[in-house]
Amino acid sequence: MLALHYGVNDIGRSDKSRVRLDFGDSAIMPDSHAAIIYTARSRRFYLQSLTAEVELNGQPAQESLELAGGAILQLAQTRLRFVPLCGADFDWRDDD
Repeated sequence: MLALHYGVNDIGRSDKSRVRLDFGDSAIMPDSHAAIIYTARSRRFYLQSLTAEVELNGQPAQESLELAGGAILQLAQTRLRFVPLCGADFDWRDDD
């Protein structure tokens, strides 16, 4: 499990990345291969591709795309399933 936070979550291999993917895939850029952005106001997640080697559900991600639960992200040779733990009906900042 890789934790995401409010705002921009840059993805890369280095320890400077907010989301570190250092599992042996040297094709992932050290600092900013992609980013996942969570906007608290809309309670939505977006994938922002920063290199050519990013796919969402088997299609090249060439622009900012909204992420849905269960989406498959591929960064270089690494595949990830997106499982959001907040969304339209719940946000960790809720007072309820």
